[in-house]
Amino acid sequence: PTRKAVGDILDHIGRDPCEVLGTIFPGDGEATIEKIAANCAMAGCLPEYVPVVLTAVECIVDPAFPINTTQSTGSASIFTLVSGPIVSALKFHTREWIFGPNGGRANAAIGRAIRLILWNIGRAHPGKLVKGTMGHPASWSYCIGEEQQISPWEPVHVDAGIAAADSAVTVMKAGEHSQLA
Repeated sequence: PTRKAVGDILDHIGRDPCEVLGTIFPGDGEATIEKIAANCAMAGCLPEYVPVVLTAVECIVDPAFPINTTQSTGSASIFTLVSGPIVSALKFHTREWIFGPNGGRANAAIGRAIRLILWNIGRAHPGKLVKGTMGHPASWSYCIGEEQQISPWEPVHVDAGIAAADSAVTVMKAGEHSQLA
């Protein structure tokens, strides 16, 4: 990342670059605002995307999150769902081919930033600290915005007690099967 790109992100979010959100498993690297901004810049995030990434990182460093089986031997990936008005504001692609190459910049850049943070700060390098045998193709970028214009249901974050008018980020382990079918 260039100093300018990181500086633009830091100026936009207005937080202390040395602030630590937590450590990222498995290498326990400190997730500082500045390191997160650098990974966002490398992923192609616009500065307005970075608050979503910061929120996702806050979820990832939460001790209740099952990151140890996602970042070590499992073949699941970390999935990020963004919901609420921010989906439209950031122009997430929310319809056909949502995980495909038709996806919007927000989907790809935010998902990629999260993956780079896991790789660069958490040192989750396959064959080193990550010992999964199969991996998961979604480990490249696994982030979508929730479609609300044509959905008959309330936004998913309402189930978590967050007002429908608010925006939210949901992070979960996804893609691994525990049984053979």
